[in-house]
Amino acid sequence: MMQLLAVLAFLAVDEKKEVNVVCPIDGTNFKAIEIVSTNEWGGVDADYCKHAIKTIPLEFRAWTCPACHYSGLKAAFDPKNSELKEKVLGKLKPLVEIKKTAKQADIPGYVKFDLMAQVAVLKGAPAEEVGNALLWASWAVRQTGAVYLDDFEEWETVRTSYGLNKTPLDLGKGKNRTEHDLGQIDRMGKDAKGLKGNTLQLTRYTAAYVTRLHGENIDALKWIEELRKSKGDNSVVDDAVEKMAKSIELERTFQKRAAEHYAKALDAGKLEAKATAQLKYLLGEIHRRLGDGKAAVEWYDKAIADADKDMKALCEKQKALIK
Repeated sequence: MMQLLAVLAFLAVDEKKEVNVVCPIDGTNFKAIEIVSTNEWGGVDADYCKHAIKTIPLEFRAWTCPACHYSGLKAAFDPKNSELKEKVLGKLKPLVEIKKTAKQADIPGYVKFDLMAQVAVLKGAPAEEVGNALLWASWAVRQTGAVYLDDFEEWETVRTSYGLNKTPLDLGKGKNRTEHDLGQIDRMGKDAKGLKGNTLQLTRYTAAYVTRLHGENIDALKWIEELRKSKGDNSVVDDAVEKMAKSIELERTFQKRAAEHYAKALDAGKLEAKATAQLKYLLGEIHRRLGDGKAAVEWYDKAIADADKDMKALCEKQKALIK
């Protein structure tokens, strides 16, 4: 087990560097983390959210000025963007308090992306750009909201029994870890019926963790409710469960906001056919994850009408998941 974890830790190394940044809006100097490269072996969810193994590089993709709260990707901090000063200075409202001395690691990813969406609105960017920032905010909540039980050997044993600790080589070339992980949920459910005590609780937590990590929150909430029935048996699990439940509410808030802007982008009618089909698909996927099956089917069908062969197949696959 320890050897396997050591291999995973080696594979999980991101190439990143600290860079000096000057905010083009108020001239504040601060340090940001630039992700040069990272592993993408944690899977890709059906709404395009990419995961790394053992790291969360998404937390550093957006940068935020700790003084004026101007936020964006690396290109947003080009000096030429000083022309946005009159539009954004003093108008950005972070979801949590940000101290002027805050480091980038102190600012949650979802806060950065939310501020990025605010900047997009203030500068009059297309609605799909705003929607993208909000969708990324939802992903940031998803990735941090699945609480990993660090240094919990019994849980690692359970994870290993379902193949969740497989290296990319063991998983197989071209395999999507998201699909592999979610494919174990039915087995966990069947196993749980014959388990008791700590093993039962950790098996249920594993199912909650996997579904939460990949944004399948309808199923995650069902597992969370099962875990709440044994509240008091393990305080570590209890705390993690409540953190996950709270994070689901926040993720859904961002998903709803992203959907509103994607719908506006489609109403504007300025997108190319491929982008139109993709946004319709994303609206279907967002509504499915929110539990609105009827709206999801309607959007999937609209996407199918505009989509190519691969997109049509994806829409049909996701439609089949609606219960």
